[in-house]
Amino acid sequence: MLINVPRLELKDEPSPFQNREARLQKQFNWDALRGWGGAYSDWLYQTMADFDQRFDDQINLTPQPSEIIDARDSTIYGEFSTLDRRLENIERMLSMEIPAGYLVTINHGLGRNPDVTVSYYEDAIGTEIGGLGKASIFGGTKAKFLESTTSYVDADNIKIELPAGFALKGYPVYKPADRCWYIIDKNRILRFDLGVKSTDHPNDGDQSEL
Repeated sequence: MLINVPRLELKDEPSPFQNREARLQKQFNWDALRGWGGAYSDWLYQTMADFDQRFDDQINLTPQPSEIIDARDSTIYGEFSTLDRRLENIERMLSMEIPAGYLVTINHGLGRNPDVTVSYYEDAIGTEIGGLGKASIFGGTKAKFLESTTSYVDADNIKIELPAGFALKGYPVYKPADRCWYIIDKNRILRFDLGVKSTDHPNDGDQSEL
């Protein structure tokens, strides 16, 4: 399966000790470097896609049992160039829907077994890759509510299993503004609503050791 090569993220170097010409030159260099990183990522992705297509063509030139050929096609999703492509597509869909493969533990400290609502979205203001206004949708994508399974360790701890396709790096952080926990990994965000009330005293401490 192909994945996009991570793009290089850079920040400008502020300095009050430079004239306008020097500042413009430095800005030009940084912009050129940013552009090169994106262009290299696109080039490499296309190159790998071409190799994948060649492998698929080679597989198709090799005599295959009729059962394998029939298994490539789906009445719902159409034809796939190889059986592997169809299996990869099935795995991708399962990883985005079935609540298994990614476990999050929250020490909420509420003293009860709360109901949990988990949502996922991208590119909230302040998290956009490349800076403010660089995302395709200003203000972030529409939230997607995820299927999850919960297990209550005790009245203060909960384990939440989510689809593997939404696994993020990091740990839950409590935000008192809306009384929810968040995991933020670059521009990808998970929000955990445990129904915290204004009269509750949730645990807003470090969750990294759980």
